[in-house]
Amino acid sequence: MKTSELLGTVDEFTTLLQSNTAAFTAAGLTVGPIITDLNDKKDVVVTQNDEQETFRRQCRDKTEQLVASAGKLYDTFSSRIDATMGAVGKKTTLGKQIARIRAGLRRNGFSNGNGGSPSGSSSPSNS
Repeated sequence: MKTSELLGTVDEFTTLLQSNTAAFTAAGLTVGPIITDLNDKKDVVVTQNDEQETFRRQCRDKTEQLVASAGKLYDTFSSRIDATMGAVGKKTTLGKQIARIRAGLRRNGFSNGNGGSPSGSSSPSNS
């Protein structure tokens, strides 16, 4: 059950209790403490749910920042790799080492074709 469904169901029940206080009292049940207890616990859930939604928004924002930063890093890295490989020659031993470094990064999901962001992911997990 979703939180919103739970809160709605609790509201429905407390409304029923309030509307039928006389019938419950006649049956020997005092509904005031029940309603207070449910409302107190509901207030806690509402507050925590609001906090969770705030954290979710913050997480999405941070993920967007991370993806943008990772893209900038990849673009800079790619330019530097090209420059260093060009300086020493692609067919030299050092040039081949540099090419292997780039190939390793591509195997792990990074490439120019995806804007420098991890393919199929919203954040780099490579370290």
